[in-house]
Amino acid sequence: MLLKINEIKSIKQLQQLDGLDVDFAGILFNADGTPVSALDADELQSIDVDVKLVGIFTNADPEVIIDAVEQYHLSVVQLQGDESPFICERISEEVEVIKTFRIDNEGNKTIDYMIQEYDDACDYYLFEPVHPTHGSSCLEKIKNSRIEKPFFLSDAMLQDGLVALDTFQHPDFFCIDFSNQQKKNPGIENLPAILLLKNRFKIQNN
Repeated sequence: MLLKINEIKSIKQLQQLDGLDVDFAGILFNADGTPVSALDADELQSIDVDVKLVGIFTNADPEVIIDAVEQYHLSVVQLQGDESPFICERISEEVEVIKTFRIDNEGNKTIDYMIQEYDDACDYYLFEPVHPTHGSSCLEKIKNSRIEKPFFLSDAMLQDGLVALDTFQHPDFFCIDFSNQQKKNPGIENLPAILLLKNRFKIQNN
């Protein structure tokens, strides 16, 4: 299982995450293709880290996203809005794409129905609950779905903490996505907590 940490605001934070063997670092972007934070494009291009940079966009123009991929040296793009399969496919010609789906446990749409048109249009899925209090029941919905593509799970799914992952099994579960809704330091999850999490799953997978 891999780890993704979002809302990165500085080069120092990227270096810290790289030192902890975090796999993905999410950077929020505006609709015009600039980072929400003051990250410098030249620094991002020159920094020597193994952590993959993920640009997070919501309903931005595909050409703006593709320009940002090159300018900010992004490895992956995460699409958070109402992007169509056509738009996802256009962007995936240039870079790996994560498409976010919000799971409504009270709705009638199955996960299989929601993702069916995106199967050939992106590389990964990310699932998060529509209702913050429905994370546990959404996990059950995901567990019983035939997804067949690597997917990220939002930490909002883990209402019962990491213990929820002890009983969650799916062959395509790939990565936990930390939204950093609650954090001690702006833009980054509590570093000791990340280290404990990484070590826990390293032991579990050995």
